[in-house]
Amino acid sequence: MKTQQKTSNGWGGRRAGAGKKSLYQEPTANMTFRVPVSHKDMVRRLVMEYLDKLKKPIAKDTHIPEYGC
Repeated sequence: MKTQQKTSNGWGGRRAGAGKKSLYQEPTANMTFRVPVSHKDMVRRLVMEYLDKLKKPIAKDTHIPEYGC
């Protein structure tokens, strides 16, 4: 049986498949762009509505936190 690698900071080892799962069917990228302050909420709402349409179906017992910011 393989032993897990210990990290130098003492927080345990690495596990394959650990961590948050992707909400989409492909890799994602961060984007930063400027919009007028008066349109910030509208642009955010439009982007979030569009991204919600792209999400893959999830199990009912999976928790998805609210969007930040």
